[in-house]
Parts: sequence; C-alpha cells; structure tokens
Amino acid sequence: MTTTTTIRSPPRSCRSRRRRAARRRRRTRRSSRWR
Repeated sequence: MTTTTTIRSPPRSCRSRRRRAARRRRRTRRSSRWR
C-alpha cells in the first residue's frame, strides 16, 4: 500500500507525507515505550 501511495504521490502529497510521517513517528515512539 505504501508503494502505491508513493507512486501516486504528486509534489503536493510530499507535504502531506511529511505530516503523516511525523504522526507515525510519534506513534512509533509511544509503541517503543510500551514495548
């Protein structure tokens, strides 16, 4: 699924991906603490 999103990722999506990445990173960090 991520590969398809990257292929269909226009220059505007680049900003959306960064914002989503920041949210995913925060979730991963919380998961790491839980682990």
